[in-house]
Amino acid sequence: MSTKLILTKMQINHEYATRKELLVAAKIENDHLTDLNVMQDRQSSLINHIFIGRVDKIAENIHAFFVKFGPNETCYLPYSDAKFAIFTKKLSKKSIAVGDELLIQIVRDPIKTKLAAATTAITLSGQYVVLSTNKKQSGVSKKITGRKREHLSLLMKDVNDEYPDIGIVARTNAKHASKDDILKEARELATTFNEILTTAQYKTRYSCIYKAMPEYLALIKNSYQGEYDEIITDDKEKYDAIADYMNTFSDNMRTPLRYYDDNYPLKKLFSLQREIGQALDKVIWLKSGSYLVIEYTEAMTVIDVNSGKNANKDFGDFFLTINLEAAKEIARQLKIRNISGMCMIDFIDMKDENHKIRLIDTFRELLSKDHITTTLVDMTKLNLVEVTRKKVNRPLIEQVREENA
Repeated sequence: MSTKLILTKMQINHEYATRKELLVAAKIENDHLTDLNVMQDRQSSLINHIFIGRVDKIAENIHAFFVKFGPNETCYLPYSDAKFAIFTKKLSKKSIAVGDELLIQIVRDPIKTKLAAATTAITLSGQYVVLSTNKKQSGVSKKITGRKREHLSLLMKDVNDEYPDIGIVARTNAKHASKDDILKEARELATTFNEILTTAQYKTRYSCIYKAMPEYLALIKNSYQGEYDEIITDDKEKYDAIADYMNTFSDNMRTPLRYYDDNYPLKKLFSLQREIGQALDKVIWLKSGSYLVIEYTEAMTVIDVNSGKNANKDFGDFFLTINLEAAKEIARQLKIRNISGMCMIDFIDMKDENHKIRLIDTFRELLSKDHITTTLVDMTKLNLVEVTRKKVNRPLIEQVREENA
């Protein structure tokens, strides 16, 4: 299997998309799109930046604070994300009061009329470990199992004993790293965190204390060790930035990087326009002649599996085949479209209980391969399959039509 990361700028021709050029990062496995990120080609994202914010208002009815982090910039801070507050200025004995100044980290950019969202649980990510002010977030990634998990659990216990006031989690990549590399990175992140705390004491409100790396570099940094056989870009500026990152900050990254310099556009070479267009459409056709209908609602995403051209067939095994094909495509679409929250899937009804069990087991296995935590909850009495997917980034449909792109 050949897996490539393609990074290119392109205008997406679709009714939902902005007419401006966007930066596309596409994961291609055996010439097939399996993952997608669309981002603005400018350093405007505030995600993971750390500011000194000032509590401007307390909204008890929605259990949240409104915190200003610039003269004209306000973010939303839920009560649940405010319990790890690190204050640079405290006005009263209340846990948090209007006028208090504290460190916040942006977790969601402002979108249209929605404010940016923030947390006080400051997080710094490396290749192998994630450091957080949330001390409960300590241990080892759930994706690491067996003896490797046991060994890493012992190592992380030693690391957490060294830094008792910080939560440190071993990422999935840690299973490929040496003990020395893990310890080195944990100490570097802890040093950076202490520098942030020290700097914050001498800065005024609204100061940006820490700037996260550009989104496309973070995507590479957060990838699994050996996830890509090659990284290809036709953007010389991005090529130079990635090469510099690999040489300076990523001693253990050995993924080949290639600058694509050819008259035939990179986006056409991998059919990105067609693939992204399909990922924005409501209907997805399958090879069997069946199709999916994907619709978004305020509460959830609903996916309906239709037999299409095979509507008149009535074979139990055949319906199982269609459902298995649909399950594979749905798992792919969840990643490409970056669907998050609750998802309800209406597969074709099957009478055979063994067929239902096989479908659920296969679908659960497919979902387990997602980088983002995705859980198959159960099949309801109405034969609807419930899936939840953690919200990490904006859905594709919002990425491509960003008003400020």
